[in-house]
Amino acid sequence: MAARVSKVSFVLLGGIAFAFAQPAIWGWFIQAVQNAIQRSGTKSRMAQTIMRPGLKSTARSAGLGLCCFFLIMTAVLAFQLWLQR
Repeated sequence: MAARVSKVSFVLLGGIAFAFAQPAIWGWFIQAVQNAIQRSGTKSRMAQTIMRPGLKSTARSAGLGLCCFFLIMTAVLAFQLWLQR
């Protein structure tokens, strides 16, 4: 019983932490890519698309979607671990 509780606790805590970090991770990633493009001075069409001002908020919104997905999957995994004997 103690092993099951520790597994489920580990999955829940790790999954929740990873899920809530997603918006920040994706926001930081886009910011890093935009900074690299700005430093390099590239003027390609792809670089212009990436440098769009709204891309960072779009990435954070995608991060929120991933957050919800990971929270649901964490709950499902924890439930499955709880049911194992």
